[in-house]
Amino acid sequence: MRFLGYLIYGLVLFPLSLIPLPVLYLLSDGLRFILFDLVGYRKEVIHNNLVNSFPEKSSEEIRKIEKQFYRNFCDTFFAENIKGLSPFKTYLKRMMRFSNEELMLQLYEQKKGIILIAGHFGNWELLGHIQLSKFIKHRFLGIYKVQSAIADQILKISRGKSGTELIPMEKVKQSFETQRDSIDAYIFIGDQSPGNPKSAYWTTFLNQETGVLFGTEKFAKIYNYAVVYTEVKREKRGKYVVSFQLVTDSPKDFKVGQITEMHTRLLEKSIQQSPADWLWSHRRWKHRNPNKV
Repeated sequence: MRFLGYLIYGLVLFPLSLIPLPVLYLLSDGLRFILFDLVGYRKEVIHNNLVNSFPEKSSEEIRKIEKQFYRNFCDTFFAENIKGLSPFKTYLKRMMRFSNEELMLQLYEQKKGIILIAGHFGNWELLGHIQLSKFIKHRFLGIYKVQSAIADQILKISRGKSGTELIPMEKVKQSFETQRDSIDAYIFIGDQSPGNPKSAYWTTFLNQETGVLFGTEKFAKIYNYAVVYTEVKREKRGKYVVSFQLVTDSPKDFKVGQITEMHTRLLEKSIQQSPADWLWSHRRWKHRNPNKV
């Protein structure tokens, strides 16, 4: 399986990453046409998620968001993330600019570890390259969920090139324990479809009762890490602004659920401002609140 991962990367993904980004965007447009107009990839899931999240929007407005979502989806997963496998990173500096990055330097100078909490918004994969900012001094660790042996190997090859160390989800606690003396920044991607609904934090999110994973709040409180909401917002095609907003640098001062509520509200605001940039193709509301059954 490990050899197959290297083979796919070497024969397919790496050669594709050498194609100029403008050409990849043209191919992405073709893929969008196939997925949206011909196949209708997860069309019902996407449509229902949007209608339930924005009941005030007309059918025409929903249709417009759907079409833009498919374009963004193809750009993110095909053009930009494949280009991210390239060993030549100059284009990334042109693709990303940073907002309030001084916050990161301040926390580093305070010797404060950080949990960056982001959503499946914009191109969150670019977080693996935020060391390109001159203000970033922390050692970065990205949390990921193992999907398969092949996908796991490809992920390690590709993301490992960014300088961000990868930590499987099941080894997160072990990593926090062994890195107590380091000034680290962990990248968490918030998930609104928890595997265990009973252990989730339940709140109203995008007009629906939603379970949110507690991981960010839990680890921040145990290890006294600052929590920073991180948004990777698409300004236009191929241009993103990565912004940092402090949620708290004293997590132990908050009651259970408060930190999760705060970063969830920030993500909700991002989505409301730019709805086509969120990953609507996930079945995020497949669980019901077990406390109300």
